[in-house]
Amino acid sequence: RHRILYWIIRSAYPFADGMVAVSDGVAARLKAIPRVRPEKVHRIYNPIDAVEVEQKASQPLQHP
Repeated sequence: RHRILYWIIRSAYPFADGMVAVSDGVAARLKAIPRVRPEKVHRIYNPIDAVEVEQKASQPLQHP
């Protein structure tokens, strides 16, 4: 199953107009795919502040 998915990615991604990665690591893995042009890979960080989410999750919920 993993091999089939990787084959599909290798076959289709070079035709994409652009690719968005959520981190530098993901961007590097995308750029390592054969025939993917590095200038098509764009990194946009996840807009969620994990620390803030954890802090709010630890507070009691004040909802009826």
